[in-house]
Amino acid sequence: MMQITDLKTEQKIPPLLRLGFRPFFLSGALFSIFAVTLWLLIYKGTIGLSPLGGGYWWHIHEMIFGFGGAIIAGFLLTAVHIWTGVRG
Repeated sequence: MMQITDLKTEQKIPPLLRLGFRPFFLSGALFSIFAVTLWLLIYKGTIGLSPLGGGYWWHIHEMIFGFGGAIIAGFLLTAVHIWTGVRG
């Protein structure tokens, strides 16, 4: 199926939002920077944080649901875009 998109309409959309996967990969990268910074502050003792279950379980939870969730959502939005053949 061919889609004809008005170029002026497409150019009004910011490049970051033109394709659905871009915000998720960006948020995954930003979250990883935030999480590593927070971990370093906790490790040095600057911030006194004692999460339920300890740091080990907190790390597992954040990597799976924080970073992993954003990357999986970005991948699926990329794959669906290609699998369906619909232009973004």
